[in-house]
Amino acid sequence: MGITAALLKWSGSSDESTGAGSDFRRFTSAIKDSKYMGSEIRSDGSSSVREAGAVIRHAENNQRLADAGKFASREDYSKAESLYREILKATPDEAIARHELGTVLFFQRRYDESRIVYEELLRQDPKFINAQNGLGAISRVQRRYFDAIEHYSLVIESKPNSALAHYGRGVSYFHIQKFKEAEADLRRTKDLLPKESDMSIEARAFIEKIEASKGQIEVDASER
Repeated sequence: MGITAALLKWSGSSDESTGAGSDFRRFTSAIKDSKYMGSEIRSDGSSSVREAGAVIRHAENNQRLADAGKFASREDYSKAESLYREILKATPDEAIARHELGTVLFFQRRYDESRIVYEELLRQDPKFINAQNGLGAISRVQRRYFDAIEHYSLVIESKPNSALAHYGRGVSYFHIQKFKEAEADLRRTKDLLPKESDMSIEARAFIEKIEASKGQIEVDASER
């Protein structure tokens, strides 16, 4: 079995780490890395990271944002969504609320709605680069890997140390069979995060499969 067949057999349909299917529940722990994020990161690829330096623009939203976050952390996405929409109705420029709305829509698999929210956020605030992570995640779960790579690359241009973007791009490269590029991004992910973090573990799993398949190719070649 060659590298392409071996890797795609291992990866399954394309749901292994994209946030689709069972991976909505596979990784629930937060990775804490003050150099990278303001709150948390989900290794299924969804953009749940508040951009470092992003601030709440209206003090009156503090409690409602906290309450919405609690609902989201308990996976009560419909209640979180309602609160984020209430916040945005009163204060349409509250970028954090718009970003988190996009995230809870993503987790409800309402990808088209989530994309609209992230795109609107980028129109309002082009510097809120983590919205590109959200767009990358949506493209990835919909198997539009070239689009995902474009979104993640925009993040990396602005934030070279974005572990989420390197991971998402690496997995996307994996699925279009650009394994050299995939390995580079996945190694970068591993280097940026604590080794015990879920995303780092998942990145290492990808790397190990790539390396194992390289060995298989060498065996196949020697048998010719």
